[in-house]
Amino acid sequence: MALLGLSIQCGVNNPVPAPGTITGTGSVEVQNHDFEDYDFNSGGTSYGSITFSYEKGSTWERIELSAPDGVQEGSGNVAPATGYALDIKIELTGSYFFRPDSLHYGHLEITNIYKNSSASIGFNWIIQTEADNRELY
Repeated sequence: MALLGLSIQCGVNNPVPAPGTITGTGSVEVQNHDFEDYDFNSGGTSYGSITFSYEKGSTWERIELSAPDGVQEGSGNVAPATGYALDIKIELTGSYFFRPDSLHYGHLEITNIYKNSSASIGFNWIIQTEADNRELY
């Protein structure tokens, strides 16, 4: 009797972006006690922005992400409709949904963080360009 193996790819580990989305990679460098904005633009159209902040004391550090209409930790294919806070502490390999303006939803994954007298943050992002559409993947 022969054994037959079957492998099905469902896009779980590498989902396909939903129609209407744009994707990219970004990085910012934030000085201690400062803020740095990252804007989402495509084809001359703005899809809002997010803001990173960095605070370093003698015994502590904190990097935060904020968005005009909120941010929350999480992963998945569809952005949540509710539960967003104005800002959130971020961590390396963290995954966050955000509202870069009142019409759009996005998601980002932190890919690297380097901290010294400033913080350098790298991330992958996706934005749904269709107003009020929460589907990302």
